Amino acid sequence: NLFGIKYDINTDSIIIPHYDLEGRLIGIRCRNLDKDIIENYAKYSPYMDKISGIMYSHPLGKNLYGLNINKDNIMRHEKCILVESEKSVLKIQDYYTNDNISLALCGSNVTPIQLELLKSIGVKQVIYALDKEEEEKILKKMDKIYKKTAIYFDTYVVTDTEGLLDLKDSPCDKGKDVFDELLINKKEYKLNN
Repeated sequence: NLFGIKYDINTDSIIIPHYDLEGRLIGIRCRNLDKDIIENYAKYSPYMDKISGIMYSHPLGKNLYGLNINKDNIMRHEKCILVESEKSVLKIQDYYTNDNISLALCGSNVTPIQLELLKSIGVKQVIYALDKEEEEKILKKMDKIYKKTAIYFDTYVVTDTEGLLDLKDSPCDKGKDVFDELLINKKEYKLNN
């Protein structure tokens, strides 16, 4: 497939290769499927080859997942949608096969390096479509990441005021129609908020 996703029978996990802007492999993450590993360790982790013992980790804050695939669309539109997980980028690919402008932060924070990557490809508008959380956590995010972003870009935030999503849902989890509606109703974040 386009993003190189595989299943590893040895570790019971989904293998997610990460590439830099130029398409070079920089790390491999895995989405663990084993409930014990998820509960006792993590849902996502760096991939470790059980035969060689090599761990394919990389600093997540120095890249944006999907940039190597979606950069041309992003450059054409001069905007991008930032989501939390690789899974969301893949879902949005299903919705907009030839026009995907999404990138995953692989978490819910943005780093100066990630913002520089966006500037380097001519982004003018950033739309945050992060997982649904309680209002209090959203306000903390506004102070933490939206302000950093609004210094450089027109910054928009997807918020679910209609109860279309469940707690912890990504905005793309309930299908294309719901995602489109959330995008249409996005709110601009201003620095003086």
